[in-house]
Order: sequence, then C-alpha cells, then structure tokens
Amino acid sequence: MPVKVKKGEDPTHAGGKLIVIDGGFCKAYQSTTGIAGYTMFFTSSALKIYAHDPYTAQTDEEMPDCEINSTCVKMEFAPERITVAETDTGRSLKEQIEALTDLLEAYKTGLIKEGRKK
Repeated sequence: MPVKVKKGEDPTHAGGKLIVIDGGFCKAYQSTTGIAGYTMFFTSSALKIYAHDPYTAQTDEEMPDCEINSTCVKMEFAPERITVAETDTGRSLKEQIEALTDLLEAYKTGLIKEGRKK
C-alpha cells in the first residue's frame, strides 16, 4: 500500500500506532507517491522515519552515482532508553548467565566432579 505523499497522505495511522513505510521505493511507484519511499530507524532511544526524494538517475548505469536525498519526517523519543536487558537477546543472555552460575556453584559444592578424558 504505497503512501501517496503528493496527495497529502502520512505514513502514520491509527493515532500513531501503525506506521506504513511502503512509500514507493520502486521507481515505478514514484510518480504515484511523489517520493522514493521511507526508511525507519529504531534505536534504544528513538524511532525515526526518513522520506527519500525520487531518484535523479535516468538509466540503471547512472544509479551508482545517483545521490538520494532524505528528510526526517517523524521522530519520537522513548521516555527511557531501552537497555539490552529488556530485549529478547538480553533475556537469553541472562538465562545463559544463570545456567553457568548454577553450573559453577554445582562444581564448587562437589555436586559435579571434574572429569578427565583418557
């Protein structure tokens, strides 16, 4: 569903809870949308959406030298920075640390004996 920026459409919907960034990155949509699509960046402290100006290259051979200009059209800052511990990866790392801590404790208390390969 390309966002028709030239008709005044906005990439945010449902009170900002839905973001549509299929803004027409494909050159065939650029005449419909008026832009060359969106890119969304999400960091630990902010969400940013950039709109890209249509390409200036006339041929595929010109594309590597074609400069794409972008404008930040939306930026929201999180009330608090998201930490690694709050991510799926962070939770997985915490579980691994707990398992290794339990293993070390079992070794220290003699529950697990040091083994030697022969």
